[in-house]
Amino acid sequence: MNQLESIWKIEQTHKSIKELESEKESIEKSENLDDVLLRIREREYDITHIKTQLEVDDIKIQRLNQKLKQISFKLKEINKKLYSGKITNVQKLTSLQDEEKELKEDIEKTEDQILELLDIIEHNTEKLYALEKEQEKLNKNFQESQEQNKEKLIKIENKLIDLNQEIKKLKTDLDDEILNKYEHLSKKKTKAIARIDGDKCTGCHMSIPLSVISKIKKGNKLVNCDNCGRILYYEADEEERQ
Repeated sequence: MNQLESIWKIEQTHKSIKELESEKESIEKSENLDDVLLRIREREYDITHIKTQLEVDDIKIQRLNQKLKQISFKLKEINKKLYSGKITNVQKLTSLQDEEKELKEDIEKTEDQILELLDIIEHNTEKLYALEKEQEKLNKNFQESQEQNKEKLIKIENKLIDLNQEIKKLKTDLDDEILNKYEHLSKKKTKAIARIDGDKCTGCHMSIPLSVISKIKKGNKLVNCDNCGRILYYEADEEERQ
């Protein structure tokens, strides 16, 4: 590998490093995981809300059952008086009958409230089960994604170490003068070296004189693009290599 090919290889390796660093940054930001985590928090809120509602409804049912017992007891006492045969006063009998009617209506109303609450509890219990299953699945996905990201980061870190070692080795093969020129140019431009495509510089897309291209093909000397200043690199095809 000649000096120019080494520089080209260094440049391509730097490109690979930037791509890996970008991928690493994206994984570390974990935007997808943030979305999953947000959904987990939402499900936790929904589950807590439903559990609280179930507790409240259960207390309501207990109170309604207690009320039902009290009304039933009163009704039983009134029925004893009504059907004891001891009360002959019409006005008193009418009053007891009216009270009996009201208590029966209260019992019916209370039983309807209990049934309505039981339906709500059944619905919320089913909903709670579905939410807990979904949360369980989300937690599993979150943990799996964390593990996958961890493995990806380890692989990226190892690859970055290898690539940086490769650059270090390539630089040791370069003459100090050529290395200094390349590094100086790298500080000024995103790409310090540009491949020639046909007769154009891929850095600035300007035409390169054939005499310059011929000069690049012949030797190991660095040639800069007159327009953008990048080091020009000619990649020989299969026929030229043979």
